[in-house]
Amino acid sequence: MTRREVLKEMVAAFMQDCNEILDAVGQAEDGRVIDGVEFDVRTMSHRRYAMVLERAVGLRSRSWERKSAPLCSCGERMRMVRRMPKTVVCVVGELRFKRRHYYCDACQTSRWPFDEEMGIAGGWTAGAVRLMTRAGAKVSFEEARTDLKAFADIRVCRETIRCVTEGVAHALAAEQAAGRLLGEASSAWFEKTDRAYVSMDGTSVNTRDGWREMKLGALYDQSKAKQHYAATLEPAATFGLTLRRHAMNVRFGRAHEKIAGGDGAEWIWNQMRVNFPRVDHEFLDFYHLSENVHAAAWQIYGEGSRAGRRWARTQLHLAKHEGGRRLLLALERSRRHRKKRCARDALDKLLGYVGKHAGRMAYPELLEQGIDMGTGPQESACKNVIGRRLKGSGMRWTTDNVEAMARLRALMYSTGSWEAFWAARHPLRRTG
Repeated sequence: MTRREVLKEMVAAFMQDCNEILDAVGQAEDGRVIDGVEFDVRTMSHRRYAMVLERAVGLRSRSWERKSAPLCSCGERMRMVRRMPKTVVCVVGELRFKRRHYYCDACQTSRWPFDEEMGIAGGWTAGAVRLMTRAGAKVSFEEARTDLKAFADIRVCRETIRCVTEGVAHALAAEQAAGRLLGEASSAWFEKTDRAYVSMDGTSVNTRDGWREMKLGALYDQSKAKQHYAATLEPAATFGLTLRRHAMNVRFGRAHEKIAGGDGAEWIWNQMRVNFPRVDHEFLDFYHLSENVHAAAWQIYGEGSRAGRRWARTQLHLAKHEGGRRLLLALERSRRHRKKRCARDALDKLLGYVGKHAGRMAYPELLEQGIDMGTGPQESACKNVIGRRLKGSGMRWTTDNVEAMARLRALMYSTGSWEAFWAARHPLRRTG
């Protein structure tokens, strides 16, 4: 079929579609004129444009009829075995065409060069892979199947979405593990930023080997318009190095002022000291301080008591407006006046916590300079990046899969990185 014949066929098909739409609207009942036909129009447009794309691919495939057999990677000339049909899913439906299958007798390798030229991996186009991956990374694979059908009219099974999503996730994990942050937004994010934050935290995920701590790091600016995440099940030392690489990629070190925040976990501050030694300020997340102060208050005065709330409010006001050292002195004085063993034990525990982090409680100075006292983006990320997809009811992941999916979701929630990743990504595999 020639280009002229394709155009003639398409014009006739579109005229038929227009007549069908005009008839459908003209016959629709009052109150449902649009509602009665809009989904049919969408299906019709996908079908017709899929046909145009299929014919265009067919025209291009004809050029291969005049090409000589390609050379194999071993240097031998391959031989053409046969012309084989191919069906692939794309963002507007299914495409069918024929292409040549080549075989190397020397190293027993098969190739479908036209698939490579078209950028087709497996039974899906790059666009379909991107949509399936995003859907599969956002919600359960069954929900993704339903959403793809409803939103994009793409009809694939749950297992296909799972295989595609996990395949992309594992490819991303392999690249990151090798130190290559493929396609991430590596522009000078923080080059001219006045203030940038780094924080770390951990959240548990259920695996077939038991509950494991998923470590998550966040890099963000004062406005929170730019946020970048990194996640892994690896040990703290490996995670700290990974987050440092991400920070270098987005030029965290170029910010005019760098601030590190976190809760009281010892591994967090160890990794901050090793991988982010030149930050200008460190702060203990005020919310975690509040949690510890209230835990002590309930032990001293009783769970939820008015006296306990009043005592906790006083200590937190002191910390916020006079700093950690002042709070430490107040708690020591309060400890001396307690006679009950449980109250002294509660204050001893709180004193240990505050004493360890008093230097990170310069809250009055932070307030004065407009620096955050909390790690809101970090806490939100533990729930949204990890929790929403990887901690659903009844979910129990293999270690490899949850690691790969966590990295994929961290990429997806990092500002600009999802688009950059797909723009730079090459097909994962070449198959027939």
